[in-house]
Formats: sequence, structure tokens, C-alpha cells
Amino acid sequence: MYNINSLHFSNIGYCIADPVHKILKFFSKNNFKNDNIRFIFLEFNSFFVPFKIIEVLNKKNIMCFKIEDFDVLNDYFYKKMNIYIEQDEYNERVIELIDFDVNGFNVICEDGVIYGSICDVYDYPNNKCICVKGDCFEKIIPFNKYFIKSVDVNKKEVVLLKAVLQL
Repeated sequence: MYNINSLHFSNIGYCIADPVHKILKFFSKNNFKNDNIRFIFLEFNSFFVPFKIIEVLNKKNIMCFKIEDFDVLNDYFYKKMNIYIEQDEYNERVIELIDFDVNGFNVICEDGVIYGSICDVYDYPNNKCICVKGDCFEKIIPFNKYFIKSVDVNKKEVVLLKAVLQL
């Protein structure tokens, strides 16, 4: 179990345990890319408890997870539970979100220097870009893994790779 105060986790939504079908019905906070998620963490009494995902299902437009050790959730059937994933995995997936809104996020260089803030998002064909505005400049940067090191939704920060600032 992991302490809930850890900054190593991000909330991706909530779920409800369905004992009839032995699945977790997942309700996402965002349009979240979910393929290849291996573990989720459920919050119980201020602790994160890991569960291995066996299968991701779509039932009536609701995403569902089949997990190992489902019977452990007996006391939580039909109750809302928050779902978390590790922050590193979330950072990789958040860049691939379809309708993710990063307007107003601070843009920081890898070395911690604040570069500016995102004032707009442009959705060009096959390429999403962010418009970063600083004190005396405005720059458009592709919003993908080749330019963005990480996105921390909790802190509302986007970390740029250092090489991007030299372009």
C-alpha cells in the first residue's frame, strides 16, 4: 500500500464495483487513452491499493476493468471509489489525450526555470500545438513527446525539453 499523500499518483476518475459481472465500471475525468494500463490504484482509508488489470472491456459505452483479487472489494460493492495511476504513466498518457485542456498551465524548462504560460491550443491536422506566451514573446510548440518532457495536471505545469528552447 502507498500513502495517499504521495505525489507519485494522479487521479484519472472513479469506478463502481459491480459484483454481478465482477468488473469495475470506470468513469474517466478526461478522454483518457487507456490501452496497455497494467495497474490501477484504488483509494481506501487514505492509502493506495494496487490492482492488476486482467482485461479492459467496453459495455454499453462504459469502460470496465476486470481485475485480479476482485473479491477483496466486498465492502465496496456499488460504492464510488477514486482510481489513480502512477504519475509517470499519467504523464505519458496525458500528452495523448484528445480533448485535454492545458490553457493557463505554466511552461517550465527542464532545469526549473519558468518559461511562460499556455495561452492557446491549436489543433492542426495530425499535430496539436500549444501557444506559449512569455513577457516579451509568443511561441508555438508542438504538443508531443518529442518536445514535452512531462505534464503535471495537479500542478498545472508542462515541462519542456531543454533543446526546444534553443530552437
